[in-house]
Amino acid sequence: MEFSVVKALVRLVVVGVLAVQWGGMQAQDGSAIQAVDTITALEKRIVVADSTEDAVTGASLRLELAGLVKSKQGLKLLQEAAGLLDTTTLALELAMRVHRDLADRYTALHSNEKANREWAEVVRLSDVLRDEAAASVEQALFVNAVSQERMDSLTTAITLAKANHTNALERLSADHTRRQDLALYAMAGGLLMLVLSVVFFAVHIRKQGAVLKELRQEVTWLRMVTKKGTEPTVVASSITPVAPLNVELPEVVRPIEQPAAAPAIPFRDPEEDALLLALVRRRGVERLQTLREARAVGDNDKVVRVVHTMKPQLVSLDATYFQELCGRLVSTDPRTDPARWAEDLDRFETGMARMLELRG
Repeated sequence: MEFSVVKALVRLVVVGVLAVQWGGMQAQDGSAIQAVDTITALEKRIVVADSTEDAVTGASLRLELAGLVKSKQGLKLLQEAAGLLDTTTLALELAMRVHRDLADRYTALHSNEKANREWAEVVRLSDVLRDEAAASVEQALFVNAVSQERMDSLTTAITLAKANHTNALERLSADHTRRQDLALYAMAGGLLMLVLSVVFFAVHIRKQGAVLKELRQEVTWLRMVTKKGTEPTVVASSITPVAPLNVELPEVVRPIEQPAAAPAIPFRDPEEDALLLALVRRRGVERLQTLREARAVGDNDKVVRVVHTMKPQLVSLDATYFQELCGRLVSTDPRTDPARWAEDLDRFETGMARMLELRG
């Protein structure tokens, strides 16, 4: 008998557990069906709000729907709601909620940059709400002061607000002036640098052009000197002729005396001489001054370099005067015979000065 009772109790417990499980499953199915119906209804209302261009209602419905769908779809709904509310200023609190939810979702997704941007928008909206609240409070105080005939407090408040506003305007004006001055200084500095750069490059290009022109003239002169060096010249023989024997020959075989041939004179091109003289005149004054300065300080090496530089040009113009003179100055040690070397230098300077003055 007791066993039957126990069996009956066990059956009742099992049936109760099954009934509870079945009820839970039915409740879950009912909740799921109710959630689907709610999502469908919200989506239809969103379509209606969008068709009527009601931004506030559309954003509010999207915020509500974002909590019922998956996270990715919810994030998209919140972004759409934020975009709608950014076009209006009628629902600042709703906009602040949307941006705060977006910041939380970006934080959960580890998108710190986007989260920071949304928090900055929340702070801005909070400041706007606080300013509006402060304005509302000030308006209420104003109305209260007027109603309670507290015009003195109202005047003080207006004066203080005006002073604060004036100070703020003065600060803004001073900051604007300072920024404008800095911009003008920067523009002036940039313009000055541009002008200096243009001048520098113009001078540099002009110097390079002058150097290039001078080098071309030097090359032309070297070619001319080389050409003159390769032309055949008549050189007097160093062999002393032997006197003819004084032999009496018959009148028939006596040689007929021929007149002595005139010495050959090398041909000189006037145009080449003029070009060489122009080169000497161009650099001669400067090098003559350099030679005199080097001679004054006792820099014999520099004196020899100047003579060696001018030798080809001077010899090409007046070989009789400068050939042997320049050769001695270049090849002779000044310490061997200082007096002779100084005398040769005097002759060299005199010859150069004569050529520059008389042929110029």
